[in-house]
Amino acid sequence: MIKIGIIAAKGTIENFKPIFKTFTDQCEYYFLPYNRLQEIHTIFQQNKRLFDGFIFGGPLPYFFWKKS
Repeated sequence: MIKIGIIAAKGTIENFKPIFKTFTDQCEYYFLPYNRLQEIHTIFQQNKRLFDGFIFGGPLPYFFWKKS
């Protein structure tokens, strides 16, 4: 089974959960919430070996991570 980490703002996690329940037969999803954008790098570094891929909770966290 493919393991996907979802890096999203803590306040938006509940909005994403129903979407990912649809695909649980194909992947295992793990929510990795952040409170501040600066936490994204730490979350990614601490978890990059545990997951096959990552999904960001929108363009802002993705481009913040990519820029740094």
